[in-house]
Amino acid sequence: MFGADKKFLTISINDGVIKIAQATSSGVLERVARGSFAANSGGDEAAGVLKSLLPSFNRKLPVICVVPASAATAKNIEVPSSDPEEIKSIINLQASRHTPYSREEVLIGYINLGINISNNTRLLMVIVHRDMVKERISILEKSGLDVDKIIFVPEAQARFYAKALNLKKDSPAFGIIDISLNATSYIVLSKGSLSFERHKIGRAHV
Repeated sequence: MFGADKKFLTISINDGVIKIAQATSSGVLERVARGSFAANSGGDEAAGVLKSLLPSFNRKLPVICVVPASAATAKNIEVPSSDPEEIKSIINLQASRHTPYSREEVLIGYINLGINISNNTRLLMVIVHRDMVKERISILEKSGLDVDKIIFVPEAQARFYAKALNLKKDSPAFGIIDISLNATSYIVLSKGSLSFERHKIGRAHV
């Protein structure tokens, strides 16, 4: 669905701001828009703002809901297995060590970073609160959109920079500092994908 030359919509809803981008998998931004709503107003106002932005976009495209780094916990861990099912079981058990919430309250994903010399699998584990994801999906559904994929913002940033810098699977690790209006992120790309992420809320001082 998101292969070469495919188009899609990415939608970010965070801190009272909605951002939409119509883009191609090759990294071309065809159209962008931004709207704001009262952060404590609930989903109906956000859905109304999103609806007002959508007419200039192709609503038939696949929709990616992006989860900001500030709404997630990212941890680098190692697990003593290479079997996908065993890895899922292990991270389900480990999640409670990295968040104050119960397992039922969170959603967990991970990026496989490969096998190390000890034959352990290195992972970047991403934990988000279930209600946060459900709230964003609800806003999109109220706006008449179906979510095809949910992606962690630093993962999308890593893909963008890997493509922009023409980084290959055999390229050495590459560190990037991404400074936005409200946050600063430090991400490391390894083998063309995200391998490490840390962020700080607030504008950087340089």
